[in-house]
Amino acid sequence: MTREVYDTFKDSVTIYREDDVKVNINTASSNVLMAVVGDPVLVQAIVDYRNNDGIFTNASDISMIQGLDPAMFSWQSNIFRIWASAVLADDADATKTAEAIVDRTSGKIHHWRED
Repeated sequence: MTREVYDTFKDSVTIYREDDVKVNINTASSNVLMAVVGDPVLVQAIVDYRNNDGIFTNASDISMIQGLDPAMFSWQSNIFRIWASAVLADDADATKTAEAIVDRTSGKIHHWRED
């Protein structure tokens, strides 16, 4: 994958633990956070925390933002999942998806799928 291709869908990429479907609060884009939280004020609070205070390191950090449930989020991962979906411009009923499972420490790709 080239940097140009990645740049076209990077705002929808986040990191997951291998067996965990929680969103990584330190890497999720605003779009992903909005899909999980559903409240633009909370999303902005998460982004502000990351910009001003650094990364979330535990559940008590997440609890500092009133209204967030730490159970919804993860803050650690060595294995991550990249997933993207797009509607084709010439056919609104057709979508393309891509998914990869990658080990952050070794760079090994455990899984790759395109539909």
